[in-house]
Amino acid sequence: MDSDIRWIFRAGTKGGFSEVERMEYEIAFSFRDLADLSQLPNSRGAFRGVVGAGYPDLRASQLPLRISQLYWFVHRMAPADRILHIDERLEIAHEGTVASRYRYVPDGGPFFNRRAVRWTSSRSFDDTPSKLTELWRGQTGIIPVGSLSRLEAGAPDSLDGVLLGQVRPGTVSG
Repeated sequence: MDSDIRWIFRAGTKGGFSEVERMEYEIAFSFRDLADLSQLPNSRGAFRGVVGAGYPDLRASQLPLRISQLYWFVHRMAPADRILHIDERLEIAHEGTVASRYRYVPDGGPFFNRRAVRWTSSRSFDDTPSKLTELWRGQTGIIPVGSLSRLEAGAPDSLDGVLLGQVRPGTVSG
């Protein structure tokens, strides 16, 4: 597995965030129609009202993480970023490269928010580095990784100043 994985996508199988879908040439995130999120300013604060209104059933403690995840998907993820999609049912990790900017598909329900991906490999959980599997256990949605080689070396990593150890529901602020 390459050492440059930047993002992990994992849907929750029992509760958690289940709105992640791997498709043949794309990854979809958040199945609620929140309109074209690329039209929002490049700040987490701009996402608060839209995401709060789109997820009225979310507990207040879960809202900051959902805002951050959608913000990352729209404004921080970039073409050429390496991603990993976790398929819990089949116990397979699919690796790919983001191939497009964020794309809103108004008639694409339930997959309104998408990015094109060139999937490059699939491997069983047994063949996945343990430092990486530790990152996704107990987390759902989009998980920012940074540099896997730094993680394997035991060095802390961060993305936009948010330490990975702090990326838990209710702890990520705008």
